[in-house]
Amino acid sequence: MSPKPFPSSSHDPAELEQPHQDSPQQESSEQLRQDVLLTELWCQMLIDCHDLAEALPEGLPSEPVPSRIWSSLRRESVPSATSLGRLSPEIRAELRLQTGCACGFHHLQQIGYADVCERANQLQTAGDEGSYLGGCLLLLLSLVLSLPPSETMVAQLSQHYSNADADLERSEQFLFELMLSLLARHTQEVLQACPQEDDEA
Repeated sequence: MSPKPFPSSSHDPAELEQPHQDSPQQESSEQLRQDVLLTELWCQMLIDCHDLAEALPEGLPSEPVPSRIWSSLRRESVPSATSLGRLSPEIRAELRLQTGCACGFHHLQQIGYADVCERANQLQTAGDEGSYLGGCLLLLLSLVLSLPPSETMVAQLSQHYSNADADLERSEQFLFELMLSLLARHTQEVLQACPQEDDEA
């Protein structure tokens, strides 16, 4: 599956700042279209369901995600397909990850779990990839479950915050599945809210 939904280097700004044309594997036009669409749907879902504009912290860095993207999201507006298409697949993945984590953090604050917010912050600032992805899992699981997951669950899903390549890849796949779960739930809720057409002639 290419591009990977959450590259192992997704939180390393030094790697993400590389120009798109320097990427070793270029996106095909279809991969680009699908990845941009996924990012649009993700941002719209977070705006509609999880107070994305309010959840975004102050003083977000302008790299690797450009400040124009953050400005659009703060106005509760999904960045244009053209703007998103100019980003590398790694930076789009970083955008999805950062926005999802921001909403998870905001949700935990709103329901009174300051201790879990602190734990997520500790994991994400520990300085290693395994802990960082473990913190992301904690925050996205909180959105899926509506309550914070247990420490045991997060540790098991991340293989106890292992930095082994296979464990990092598995954590990334879990994050991608959580994203798809949130999108699927939102789609189902939208469809249920739509008035059913009368089948009668």
